Amino acid sequence: MEKIIITCFVAAAGGLAGYKLGLPAGTFMGAMTAVAAYNIITGNAVIPSQLKILAQIILGGIIGTGLSMTVLRGFRELIIPVAIFVSLLFVFSLFSALVLTKFTDLDLVTALFSCSPGGLTEMTIIADSYKAHVPTVAIIHLSRILSVVIFYPVIARFFIK
Repeated sequence: MEKIIITCFVAAAGGLAGYKLGLPAGTFMGAMTAVAAYNIITGNAVIPSQLKILAQIILGGIIGTGLSMTVLRGFRELIIPVAIFVSLLFVFSLFSALVLTKFTDLDLVTALFSCSPGGLTEMTIIADSYKAHVPTVAIIHLSRILSVVIFYPVIARFFIK
């Protein structure tokens, strides 16, 4: 029980630090980095599977609160562009995952969740449910987020001028 409490404390401290530093996905990445460092140094990080289930329930609730009748009504006029966009995204993600598995040692499940266009938190939690290599999924998604945060403002400035 002591290891669980310490792990949760380390995660909370790392999450708070990531949030205060304003990092992309700061609470998630800060908690993950702090616990990873703690586990690498001590080998004592423990989170029971019941807490993983609770985290998935809470995340599902958070995502569910983002849906409303206003959002659904707005979706009606966007259905064709959304269908095209989602189809292209799906094909590109699948192709990317297949390329990753061909040229790396990644298994297909890990590659699929790594190449998915979903959010870092959501994809790592779902990837864990499918026994994918979660640290790899998290690192690839973090790299994607950081590249967007770094390069999109530069690209946007180019098009604004």
